[in-house]
Amino acid sequence: HRGERADEYLRAMRALWTAPLAEHHGRFVDFARVRMFPKPVHAGGVHVVVGGRSPAASRRAGRLGDGFYPNLSDPEELRPVIAARRDAAREAGRDPERIEITASAPRDPETLLALEDLGVRRVVTAALGADQSIEGVKAKLGRYLERMRPGGR
Repeated sequence: HRGERADEYLRAMRALWTAPLAEHHGRFVDFARVRMFPKPVHAGGVHVVVGGRSPAASRRAGRLGDGFYPNLSDPEELRPVIAARRDAAREAGRDPERIEITASAPRDPETLLALEDLGVRRVVTAALGADQSIEGVKAKLGRYLERMRPGGR
């Protein structure tokens, strides 16, 4: 029941983050007239990014997420995952364009442009190598950005 539990926890947390006196009655969480302080700075609560590439993760991101990170960089693999998120958002009465998509950083500028065309607005790079000093990380990111700088876009 991991997925059901995650969905319900998100709904319960959003109630706590947004209502002066929160209430939630569900299968895994049950409370009434609960106050939670301090409230998150963002009016809608904490920005929730749903991770995962399964159909269930795509649907969860569409129904409940503010962001979606399927940890993919191949546009062809991402296309159906993003479509499932979009369909779930629409079914839930949400605007799919308001759910930010993050992808894994691609290795070439053409793929980066294809990701942008799919609606990806952020990429994450994790493989920085053995040099974890600030200077080493900056240098490696600088080389990546230089290599990825798209021509004319």
